[in-house]
Amino acid sequence: MVLDTLTGSAGGGGPLWGRFDPDWYRRTYPIAAEEADPLEFYLTQGMKLGHSPNRYFDEAFYVSEHEQVAQAIAEGRITCGFEHYCQSGRNERSAHWLFEPGFYRQLYADLTDAALIKGGFANLYDHYLKRGAQEGRQAHLLFSPQIYRRHMADIVGQPVPSGMGAFQHYLAWIDEGRGDVPTSPYFDAAWYCLHYPEVEQAVAEQQFKGALHHYLSNPDPSSFDPLEYFRERFYIERYSDIEKVIGRGKWFRNAYLHFLRYGQHELRNPTNYINLQYYWARRSSVVVNAELAKVADPFAHLLTVGLLKGLPFAPTGAPIDVPEKQARALFLSHAENMAPQHARRPIDFTVEGRADVCVIVVVHNHLAMTLMTLASLRDNYAGGIQLILVDSGSTDEVKQIQRYVRGMVHLRFETNIGFIHACNSALLHANAPAILFLNNDVRLSTGAIAAALARLEADAQIGVVGAKVIRTNEKLQEAGCIIWRDGKTNGYMRDWAPLSPEANFVRDVDFVSGVFLMARADLIAQIGGFDPQFAPAYYEDADLCLQVWKEGYRVVYDPNVVVYHYEYGSSRDSGAAFGLMHKNQKAFHAKHLQALKHRFPNTPEALLEARFAGKTQPKILYVEDYIPLRSLGAGAVRSNDLIRVMAGMGYQVTVFPVHGTAAPIAEIYADFPDSVEIIHDLNHHDFNKFINDRKNYFDCIWICRAHNLNFLYRYLEDLNLNPNKTSVVLDTEAVFSLREELQAKRENRPFDLGEAMAREFEHGHFCQEIVTVSPSEAAVLHKFGFPHARVVGTYRPVTPTPRSFQDRAGLLFVGSLYAENTPNYDSLNWFIEEILPRVEAELGWETRLNLVGHVAPGLALDRFLSHSRVTWHGPVADLAPIYDSCRIAIAPTRFAAGTPYKVYEAASFGVPAVITDLLLGQLGWSNEREVLSVSVDDTEGFAAAIVRLYRSEELWHRLRQGCCDRLQSEHNEDRYREALSQVLPALHRSQ
Repeated sequence: MVLDTLTGSAGGGGPLWGRFDPDWYRRTYPIAAEEADPLEFYLTQGMKLGHSPNRYFDEAFYVSEHEQVAQAIAEGRITCGFEHYCQSGRNERSAHWLFEPGFYRQLYADLTDAALIKGGFANLYDHYLKRGAQEGRQAHLLFSPQIYRRHMADIVGQPVPSGMGAFQHYLAWIDEGRGDVPTSPYFDAAWYCLHYPEVEQAVAEQQFKGALHHYLSNPDPSSFDPLEYFRERFYIERYSDIEKVIGRGKWFRNAYLHFLRYGQHELRNPTNYINLQYYWARRSSVVVNAELAKVADPFAHLLTVGLLKGLPFAPTGAPIDVPEKQARALFLSHAENMAPQHARRPIDFTVEGRADVCVIVVVHNHLAMTLMTLASLRDNYAGGIQLILVDSGSTDEVKQIQRYVRGMVHLRFETNIGFIHACNSALLHANAPAILFLNNDVRLSTGAIAAALARLEADAQIGVVGAKVIRTNEKLQEAGCIIWRDGKTNGYMRDWAPLSPEANFVRDVDFVSGVFLMARADLIAQIGGFDPQFAPAYYEDADLCLQVWKEGYRVVYDPNVVVYHYEYGSSRDSGAAFGLMHKNQKAFHAKHLQALKHRFPNTPEALLEARFAGKTQPKILYVEDYIPLRSLGAGAVRSNDLIRVMAGMGYQVTVFPVHGTAAPIAEIYADFPDSVEIIHDLNHHDFNKFINDRKNYFDCIWICRAHNLNFLYRYLEDLNLNPNKTSVVLDTEAVFSLREELQAKRENRPFDLGEAMAREFEHGHFCQEIVTVSPSEAAVLHKFGFPHARVVGTYRPVTPTPRSFQDRAGLLFVGSLYAENTPNYDSLNWFIEEILPRVEAELGWETRLNLVGHVAPGLALDRFLSHSRVTWHGPVADLAPIYDSCRIAIAPTRFAAGTPYKVYEAASFGVPAVITDLLLGQLGWSNEREVLSVSVDDTEGFAAAIVRLYRSEELWHRLRQGCCDRLQSEHNEDRYREALSQVLPALHRSQ
């Protein structure tokens, strides 16, 4: 068959990949250079030596990629890979590292088997070589004919000849050893060679023809990254669902090819520092030229547009990985560079009367760093600071520090008395309600002192407040500290990124370090300061905090207090510091032996629980589609309220977004209580690992929306959770089957509610509790087999806006728009197309519709925004001003489930609403008492109701009072907390 293929193709009648090329063969294989009949040599010897018959069939690649072929050769069933390809491989296997038959067929729908037979092509590859390449078709993700042609013409100055395929030209180019040429934004040959020096050596030795050849045909496909912005190992570890299809001979040679084909379109992340979902949602925030704007693939858009334009590609930005030695040197250099200004303009701590806080700084040499710390302290807080600086035997310029700092209490000792004795001596001079022990090798973040004082004053039981401490290399030193059963300690989250979710919520901890330790002055006096037995330093802070706990006070870690620390900056060397730690650890263990018996053992499994101290409240995992920001509207606002109330009741809430988030990190933390742990860096791809890592951690898993339960059920089922320890709650938010039923009726489609309910609540019986927003939906669930469903409802505080009826103007529609077949889009379309013209006919120039809400990327709103009577405001963080300016809210909803939060919201701001009778029934309110309601599809009636309410001040005030009263009586926080307490685990259990 091989001979027939090679000789049959010689006259031009067979496939190009089957034609023997004698000239190419002689050039490629020196052993055959002098052969008079190279074909005979190939047939008798070359096949056994692993030679290729031409440049279009790569023998080495074919054999290495297909283990079955290699095994058949080893067993003597075939002579070479080319023989296998001729016999059967041609139908599905790739003959060359730069041709993917599956990709080629998928990209071009006209390449059916019938079309190939009709055209006389042996297979897809034959079509590509004879016609496809010349037509500019693409057959591999890493080879774009257009990019290659453009580069050869514009940069190299050697255009691909007309009528010649870019693929054929490229293979001839690399055969001649002319080097790598850009063929795709997805591969960076220069970076590849720089990152992997062994590649250049292999190319020089003619093992490979270039960087791209090496990447696509080396024997370890998952050991090399193609460019700076993709990490093979990260992708495989992050997305475990691809393991079975990755590897030689499988669906995808490596993880990168999976990512390019599917992963990027699913918005999976290529590295740990690129959030493709975040980037893609914001790609339109910068105007780009028309050519680049056409890039439809998210990753290609990032590589060709985003990086060029500086678009943000992650809410937290790229992690910084700087060697700590260099970072420390820069930190110290910064301090030294500031010294002249402190010399010319002394730092002034003069205070009149009693200060707000007494700051104790112990110094032993290091003038420049100390001055930088003091300048940071002075700039950080405008209030009264009593600075007590203790010079513990300095021998350098610190002895003259009074020249550079004014208004301080200066204590100087001729010898180094150590940190503990120095601090205790300073306590004798302290005169402020709060004391801050502060290292002399730190920089304070904006507002650190004020934030710590506010936390200390927020609760009389808080005795100590500590900071998030970041080292000079931008990695955490600690986010609170843990004391283990053996007396050893460690900083929680050390070496992690400062923006890690686990480091950014307030919690009680065992202790905080003396780098930044703020305490009540009377409590410190009661304890007596630091215990001298730990002199000169180390473990004194852990000991002090244990005594604070013993006195009945709390020690709180506050991530809003941020300190940058030059670790071991006041020690001679880190080795000496570790020696002191080891010595004092033994003393600490002996002193607190009885208390330590009740601590956690020092194991990784205990870390999550050990990061809390004191009384620990039940822990709730709150699962939502996305992080429920209030700007998203719809059910996200209700979820946000739920989380706020849960946190306010004392529950420890962790929020997990099934689909991740594309929101800026600042918006996320601005929208939630600071005691809530928000997992903003994970999504459903990580859920299995996340929930297994916290298998016995949560007391309640609160799953919002039935589709999330159905999606995550398999992971939860595998946990074998103890229902007496961990309850699973399904929060329906809305029974969407009811909405689908209404929509089907509107469209005159048949609809089986029972079938839809069975599908929506397929795993409802897995849950210990099911909650709804209304009694009517609870009744539906009871009817369909869920008798334990109960109502939690909706919470909305009443805060009426003050502006008078006469000072308001316009209508207001608040609602997020996610797709065209949704209730908000339908109601807005109905209103603008049919109702608004009738309103305008009556109100004339007074007609103004204000639209507020989130809009999904790609959703066209031209038909709404171009209207002369419509003003689009987009997402609005603070809705109070716009509610205060508008006279009427509208909710022309024609199909929906749940309850209309937008009506509750309008009522809370004291803005009467005109709604449909569908919503009236969901609310359980009364027409003419709390709202005006009109029958669904009554266009004339809806317009008339708006005009009537808009012109009647008496009716407006009556409805305003009625809806506020109804909301206050039925949706207040006390009733909401009571409803939640019936579902959630009991509070107040001791650790």
